[in-house]
Amino acid sequence: MNMGWNTVLETCAMGKPMLAWPIDHDQVYNAYLVTEIFGSGITFLDNTVGPSSNEVFDHASFKDALHNTFNLALHAPAGNQARGSTQGSNNTRTPIDSLIGHIHYSSGTESKV
Repeated sequence: MNMGWNTVLETCAMGKPMLAWPIDHDQVYNAYLVTEIFGSGITFLDNTVGPSSNEVFDHASFKDALHNTFNLALHAPAGNQARGSTQGSNNTRTPIDSLIGHIHYSSGTESKV
């Protein structure tokens, strides 16, 4: 994956391992977070590989990296932590439900929340 932040969040929330292939901008830092801090992925190629460099990759190196990613045992804690952040008192639906209820109350319509 190219390691955009939304992709990182969605993948962590699903508890899936990531094969990082950062290209530009924030993707390099996001790949660092995923691989070094979260421990839920590995970097396949960095931003020094591509059309402007002389380095290329072959089928075997990609296959090995993909195999290592799916054998990664540390991806579950990040997924559990991400899913846990939406449970209980930290649930973002509670403020949204409150806002919707307030809008319905202010407009004189009955809230279905």
